[in-house]
Amino acid sequence: MGGAENDASLLHLPPFSAASIQDLAGGLWLAGLWFCAPAICGNDRSAVARAASAGALGIGLPLALGLCDVLYAPALWIALSAVAAWRIRRVGWTDRDASAPGPSWDLAVLVCALVAIAWPAAVRPLMDGDSLGYHLPNAASWVVHHGVWTTGTRYWWYPSGSELFASALFAVGGPAVAGLSGLLPALVLGLRLRAIAVANGNPALLGTSIACALLATSVASAQVVSLQNDLWLAAFFLEALAASRPAALAVVALLKPYGWVLAAIAASIPRARAAAPALRLLAFAPLGIWALRDLALLAGAIVPPASTWYPGSAGTSIAAHLPGCVGVLVAAAWTAGPVWAALMLVATASIAFAREGWLRWAAFASLALFLIVPFGYTNDVPQLANGQSLRYALPFVALGASALCMLRGRLVVALIPAAIVASVVGIAGVWSVYWSDAASHDVRIAVIVAALVGTALALARRGTPRFAIGAAAFCLATAWAGGLAGARPAAYLADRYGAAGVPAGAFDAFAATTFGRVVVVRLPAGAATLLRPGVDAYDAEPGEACARARATGSGLLLALPAGAAGLSCGRVLFEDRSSAIVAP
Repeated sequence: MGGAENDASLLHLPPFSAASIQDLAGGLWLAGLWFCAPAICGNDRSAVARAASAGALGIGLPLALGLCDVLYAPALWIALSAVAAWRIRRVGWTDRDASAPGPSWDLAVLVCALVAIAWPAAVRPLMDGDSLGYHLPNAASWVVHHGVWTTGTRYWWYPSGSELFASALFAVGGPAVAGLSGLLPALVLGLRLRAIAVANGNPALLGTSIACALLATSVASAQVVSLQNDLWLAAFFLEALAASRPAALAVVALLKPYGWVLAAIAASIPRARAAAPALRLLAFAPLGIWALRDLALLAGAIVPPASTWYPGSAGTSIAAHLPGCVGVLVAAAWTAGPVWAALMLVATASIAFAREGWLRWAAFASLALFLIVPFGYTNDVPQLANGQSLRYALPFVALGASALCMLRGRLVVALIPAAIVASVVGIAGVWSVYWSDAASHDVRIAVIVAALVGTALALARRGTPRFAIGAAAFCLATAWAGGLAGARPAAYLADRYGAAGVPAGAFDAFAATTFGRVVVVRLPAGAATLLRPGVDAYDAEPGEACARARATGSGLLLALPAGAAGLSCGRVLFEDRSSAIVAP
């Protein structure tokens, strides 16, 4: 690792600053969604219903404000306050729903596991390619323009449920805490697996330990602090199947270009307690609104959707390479870890042997979708061989985890300790990946984790001010993590995009500029957003960068040398071996 990862100065950040207050606001926003969730979750106010409703609310508020071009941080707080007022009127300050079971000590296990999985990634800026490439640029573009009527990002037309959730977090908390969006689906998935175990007469700890083992796998843990949406799809698809919740169906339909397929599958499965057909149909209304928005913007789009089409995409799926690629799939699953491989095997077996009809059909459908989705096997680089496309199988693997939670008999007794051991090993693997980053193993992490463990234990007791304790601890941890993550994003980017071991110097130079718009060439547009959250960043290839800069009135071009070489529309303000800044 480079200098950013080993810089011990990251351990001596001032405890409070203006940025820390903004990071604290990000934690407060998430806590506010949890508080307001009973306003929309109906009569079922269990923990999993509340978490799923918080996710739907976190998507619905920025969508409504964005459609009206008033996506401002103050407007978000006003809207959340209005929902909070309705919540208080509906259930009071303290929700004492007698039908909801009280918290259990096993929830402390889930909370501690989520903290341990999330912390190493939460204290550094977003670095994964998809988050920087199009998830963060979409969310930031809507906040910068105060509405969703924008077409300057590469995949502006994608159904963007998780990115809408991230846009609100970005607006109130900034890019340093935007990655915490992934915590919500991780919590939903964990609580739903726990609920499935209890509903089948098993100990709650069975569902909790299996959920922790799944979330600690290399595939799932990479999305716990991320703007990627595969974990969102898995969590809310399982929630829509298990609880037939219209809000969960709406979220699934707004995730990915094929989320509506899984939503339709979940809506079509007959269930004893399914929502009324009209409500299930209404759940697709947000997707319909988004499609109308796309149609309205299509003619004048800065980035035409056709320009993002990958030639021959049908041939990039796993199905197109069957049966020859079966060995590659098995090897990739095993490389992802024994837990991941075992859950894929259980999910496959459940297609034929699951007791529940809905599980058999959903497992078959999600496996088929995993096999036919584009880029499952390859794109510019191998996707299956290096394990990158295994994330598309998260909904399928989540169904395998739910099948284990439904088992009965003596096998359950052996599954619990095995899942706990697998969770510990998986979490240790997550920490080993980030161990060279000094910020990730700051000694003060022990204090933070101890505080959150105490919070989790407090949540497990009746008669305690559970929300106040949990919200305070969560907000403080969020502020600390955000302070570390936002301290030196330029150094992280310079290390990642440097050449021949030499950090790229343009990122520090760009952070000092004051231009409001930038065209980013052969770099993820999210890199510009990390450095200057208020900048309006546009994607472009080298051949179209100058025209894009003129069309958008951009004052700068930020590029890698390969892209900068063809930029003759201005003067070079900065250039080194690995990066450049050009003023058109």
